[in-house]
Parts: sequence; C-alpha cells; structure tokens
Amino acid sequence: MADTTTSTASPQPDGKTPEVKLVPESDLIAVKRAAEGAKATLEANIATLTAQASEYRSKALEAGAFSEKLAESTKELATYKEQVAKLSPELAAAVKSRDELVVNYSTLRREHIATKYNIPVAILAGKSLQDLSTFEDALKAVGGTNATGQFTRGLGGNSTAPLSARDQAVAELELARSKK
Repeated sequence: MADTTTSTASPQPDGKTPEVKLVPESDLIAVKRAAEGAKATLEANIATLTAQASEYRSKALEAGAFSEKLAESTKELATYKEQVAKLSPELAAAVKSRDELVVNYSTLRREHIATKYNIPVAILAGKSLQDLSTFEDALKAVGGTNATGQFTRGLGGNSTAPLSARDQAVAELELARSKK
C-alpha cells in the first residue's frame, strides 16, 4: 500500500477536529479485487460443498432404502426358515418311508423273478432295482421260461424237471470238456 496522507476535517460539535486519513484509490481497488477473489473462492467452495452434501444426502436415502429392503428380505427369510423347520421332519419321514418301500419292492421283485424264472434267490441278492430290471429284460429277451433257472445254474434248459445229482455231474463234465 502506498503512503497515507493526513488531512483535517470540519470541526465536531465538541470542538475537536478529527484527523482523517486518506488512502490512495489504487490500494482500495487492490483490496476490493482481493475481497472479490476471496468471495468467488468461497462461493465456489459453497457450490462444491452443496453438491457434495446433495450427493451424500442421496447416498443416505439409497442406504435407507436398501436397509428397508434388507429388513423385508430378513422377514421373508425368517418365514422360509420357519417353513423349512416345519417341513424338515416331514421330509425325513418321507425319505425313511421311501427307503423302506424300495427295500420291500426290491425284495418282492427278487422273489417274483426267482419264482417266475426258477432262479435261485441267492443269484439275485444284492442287485439294485435297475439291475433286477435289466436281468429280467435279458431273461425275457432270451425267451425265459420256468426252465431258465437251469441255464443260470449251468444245467441246460431242456427240461423243467430238476436233474439228479448224477445227471448234473455228467452235464457239468460235458460242459467243461466242450470248453477245452
């Protein structure tokens, strides 16, 4: 700033004359420009902070909406959890019942095949339902009859009457010789 000059003003009612300091106009313009620059900077900061506040407000609203949605989902999941807890014993009972029925059906299927095709039950023991179906389909494909059981024991199928021990031994010897 430039030097200031002093001048006197008109006297006051108390009779004293105050001293007035004059400032050069260039200094006043410089101060005014600095104040306007500071004001512009502050206005820019206010605009930036207002935009940030608006952004944070919208994020807070989104978070609130998400929180409400999460609370609804939690209630819905609690409902499903109750349903699962209610249905789990029913499912366990159904699975147990199914397993028992499969065992019973397998046993009946083995007995049916053994009776229909004259096959020893021991041959069918341990076979799954799929294996039993395949086994029976194969018997049907070769024209399985009551005499089929003779084939499964290696005794031939010409007669439905069981062979005597001597005839069975002879049949087995002939079978062994024919394989050589």
